[in-house]
Amino acid sequence: MKRPVVIVSALVLVLAAGIIYQSMTAKLPVDKVLPGGAVAYIRVSDVEKQINDFKATRLWKNIKNIDIEMLMEKSGATKKDMEGYQDAKKWFSSAFGGSVMKELFGKEIAFAVYPGNIKEITPEAIREAASNIILVTRVRPEANFIEFVSKLINKAGKKADVSEETYKGRKITVINLGNNTDLAYTKIKDLLVVGMGKKAASSCIDVINKDKPSLSQDKDYAATMSKFPKNESVAAYINFGSFVSALRQPVAANPQMGKTLDKMLGLYSGFKTAGYASFAKTNELKTVFFYDKTKMIPLYAKLYSFAPRKNETIKFAPENVISYQWGTFDFKSYWEYLRSEMEHPTIQVGQAGKAGQVDSSAIIKGLISGLESKTGMSIDNELVPALGDEVAFILTDINVEGLFPMPELVACFKVKDKATIDKALDSLLKGGEVSFQSEAYKGVDLKYIALPFGANLQPSYCYVGDYLLVSLGRKSIKQSIDSSKGAAKSLLDNEDFKAVNHGLTGESNAVYFLKADVLMQRAKSVCEWLYGWMGIVEKQAEKYKEMAKTRSDALAAGIAKDGTSLEESKTALSLLEKEIEGLKAQAADTTAKQAEADKMKDDIILKQNMLDKEKKDLEQVKAMASRGTAKKMDLPVVKLYLDNLVYPILDGFQSLKAVGSKITFGDNMTHSETFSKVAE
Repeated sequence: MKRPVVIVSALVLVLAAGIIYQSMTAKLPVDKVLPGGAVAYIRVSDVEKQINDFKATRLWKNIKNIDIEMLMEKSGATKKDMEGYQDAKKWFSSAFGGSVMKELFGKEIAFAVYPGNIKEITPEAIREAASNIILVTRVRPEANFIEFVSKLINKAGKKADVSEETYKGRKITVINLGNNTDLAYTKIKDLLVVGMGKKAASSCIDVINKDKPSLSQDKDYAATMSKFPKNESVAAYINFGSFVSALRQPVAANPQMGKTLDKMLGLYSGFKTAGYASFAKTNELKTVFFYDKTKMIPLYAKLYSFAPRKNETIKFAPENVISYQWGTFDFKSYWEYLRSEMEHPTIQVGQAGKAGQVDSSAIIKGLISGLESKTGMSIDNELVPALGDEVAFILTDINVEGLFPMPELVACFKVKDKATIDKALDSLLKGGEVSFQSEAYKGVDLKYIALPFGANLQPSYCYVGDYLLVSLGRKSIKQSIDSSKGAAKSLLDNEDFKAVNHGLTGESNAVYFLKADVLMQRAKSVCEWLYGWMGIVEKQAEKYKEMAKTRSDALAAGIAKDGTSLEESKTALSLLEKEIEGLKAQAADTTAKQAEADKMKDDIILKQNMLDKEKKDLEQVKAMASRGTAKKMDLPVVKLYLDNLVYPILDGFQSLKAVGSKITFGDNMTHSETFSKVAE
């Protein structure tokens, strides 16, 4: 009988020991250490792995190869500037490099911001605000925080001013940074809690001792973050109510500024919390927004009230688009809000009621009245109601072969009344020198304005089903027609779209797709176009400078010649006047000589006026020449920065092949999902 009892007792002891060991070694979640009521919170897991993964990317390799010192030298940096950069580089490497960084911040790190009570901006208020920020990092056993801080404040090799205090049975270490500023930390299991002053450490000790509720017990935080799967790489949270209150505090004493800020922050009324989570393994991002539509401004309440629906506009997107965006949209509510905002007199010059005052509401009303007069219809009662509740934008390319970069863009609008839209468009061109022409294209009546710039710049529009398609060029709009008719492949056939299509074709309120690598390629093409344009401007400036010099030399030569002629005339007049005085002394007739002298005086005045004009012209030519060359571009340096800085970064970003996301509205929350495809 004794033997079974002994065996059972031993098993119970082993089980109890296992439970105790597991409880002692289990990771303590960061949000169970932080106090509740955070305004904002962000946590990054597997920091060292994420940094190493980033270092393996093409982007980081390209950035690492950028020769900053060479660029500084070629840009004319002084020796002092170069030494400052080198010192900063050494300081950063000393403070954040090596094993200390990995030991302290290589596993998991989090920041939390809490509300304060800041009435005005003072050094004391700034310190108080800083004390409301808590840093928590999961450290390795060998981590030495004092060593890290010493290096950070340039005291490497010296003993920092450190003291220790005990709070509720736990040690708080205080590091004096000077200027009445302390950095304090405490260790809770493998979590290091750091803050300015002792507030951060003591508040987290209160949480562990169950004297304060933790962030994980905060109902708003818990409700928001519960929408995400576990094991996220990055998690973030914000409480809009607390955030808005915090922004209002510093300007409470300034009524005018407070009024302006209140109006701006009023846009966030009804928004409660937001959460974010990213997952490195699946290249996925998720966000949620919680709100109360009864407290929102009417515009947002209406926009967020659309039920999710199937997206019909994706058929207009050709296979090889750069970007595609679709969403539900209430034109009527947006127009009412926009008009209400525009009609307020916000632009005033001078004192009210005095000359110089400009009433912006009168300007806006005049523009609206002019547009209604031109179209012969009411914007409020006819044009806006003719529009539906969906809009999409399709960017197929960016053409840099013309005079300037031209986006090949198609805008799609769902419409309710095609006749009203046609009347408005026709009225805008009525009485002008251009008019719409028609082309029957694959069963679609395509209307366009025939401008002499090729098919890429011929404003066009057509209807396909209930959708109005508008584009700057016939080429783009024809591609959309081809896709919708099945005459060409659509975005649904794009391999990169398929890779990120996790519900993008299902019911939602917004969809976005981006070919990020192609966008970076086009960005490079635009940079090359800009560089070419700068070269043309530079050549024109040089040509203008040469012309100005030629003109200046000619004017200077003319001034010298006319000045000599003027002096000769003045000398001749002086001699003639002396001769007249001699004749008068002899009582001789001076009529003829006096007439000759008067004629010479008129001639001198004419020459003086001409000389003055030439001098003025010379000053203007010199001034214009100096203005033309005052901002001369150093094209070799620009090219150097493009080749050695801009292009490597753009090339690095091309490792991100594509991004796809969707947004779905609910009764009290909005959630979005974003997936990306990254080159292997």
